[in-house]
Amino acid sequence: MKNTIRCVALSVAVAGLFTPLTPVSANSMATPLPPHVYTGRVLDYDAGNLATTRYAAEVRARGADGTLLARCKVTKVEGTLSNYALSIPVSSIPTPQSAVSGERLSFEVDNGVETFVISNAFPAVGLPGRVSRVDMVAARDTNRNGFADAYEEDIAAYMAVMGFEGPLNPHGDYDNDGMSNYDEYLAGTDPLSDADCLRFISLESVAENPDVLAAGFLPGMNRSYSVQGATNTVAHRGFAFQPRAHQIAPELNAAKSAYLQTGSESPRVQLLYLIKEGDHALYRLRLE
Repeated sequence: MKNTIRCVALSVAVAGLFTPLTPVSANSMATPLPPHVYTGRVLDYDAGNLATTRYAAEVRARGADGTLLARCKVTKVEGTLSNYALSIPVSSIPTPQSAVSGERLSFEVDNGVETFVISNAFPAVGLPGRVSRVDMVAARDTNRNGFADAYEEDIAAYMAVMGFEGPLNPHGDYDNDGMSNYDEYLAGTDPLSDADCLRFISLESVAENPDVLAAGFLPGMNRSYSVQGATNTVAHRGFAFQPRAHQIAPELNAAKSAYLQTGSESPRVQLLYLIKEGDHALYRLRLE
């Protein structure tokens, strides 16, 4: 309850006098807890990084009643590819200045020219002291399904040819490739073609260096990728993928990088060079 807690009309007798009880506010009953942090990338519809624009873009979080709970500038977060980190105050019970774990908030992005409400489903506020990764696209979204109006206009004719009625369902997987329509929207892949999704399309040993693998994939424009690997492939339950740095050239001991960043040039197949980790390793791409 975010309003002041009201007491019923009671009095207590003290030394022959009637003393009314003082109303107790929600703030006085709440225990402050470590904040929950949302972080990720805010992009515009063309996948441009808002942190590089000339505007002072800002991310805001509001409670169910519209109260502003937190705000932050869109700027590079040191040591990551994120461009925002929003710290949500958390307490043991809801107050006008804080949220509780499990509460759903509304988010908006102000790019310095106009404000966009991020209408696709955000994960609820997690445990105190934890971090949730959420990427956002700042664009007009009239029907509030999470996709930019311009994107839905671009894909409408293609959807009609494929026999899909609009509007585009963010939770659907129209091409059955294992990625939701919204994930493909963020990744820059085609949600109506299973041939275009976030995955390696080739993985071969380099002829001159058999201990090096050449992994090929088709990236989107203005995006960042990393590689994760796992060697425990005997039991598929519980094994964890870990970040793997990739080489920028096929030679052994070539320079390494943790990320591949693309620009606005036309997409083409990119090769990442990985050090082979046995005969039964798994590798996967991650959109940063």
